[in-house]
Amino acid sequence: MTKKEELLAAYSEYLKMRNYSVSTCKAYMGTIRKFWSYCEDRTGDLGFKKEDAVQSYLAYRLSVEQRDFSTVNGDYSSLQWFYKYILNRDWNIKKLIRPRKEKRLPRYLSPEQVSVLIKNDYEALFFIYLSKDKAVIYWKTL
Repeated sequence: MTKKEELLAAYSEYLKMRNYSVSTCKAYMGTIRKFWSYCEDRTGDLGFKKEDAVQSYLAYRLSVEQRDFSTVNGDYSSLQWFYKYILNRDWNIKKLIRPRKEKRLPRYLSPEQVSVLIKNDYEALFFIYLSKDKAVIYWKTL
């Protein structure tokens, strides 16, 4: 068993002991594999610094691969646990900035939210479109 395989096995056991879900374990293990692949691809690059590997990987995931902030946040957590508890290395929080959560509009409105929306906008024109599996509300303020 190679050192890399030993570390992956140790991380897998660590995640199981922490009682992470199967999907979280799979995602975290995948992050470590992708991170190693990313680092191995840059071994000949003179501008690539080992001490900045995590920061450059996270930036790569955000900018080049255009992953969501939530995905990169998961990568951050995965790498953090791996560095702290498997590699026994310090995790410099000041150096590694965690991406802020992206504010999004809700995909669906609850019945309570729809009720508040309708009650609070007396001077609006509403059009409700109903289909088998969804209702779409269009409104225009007068």
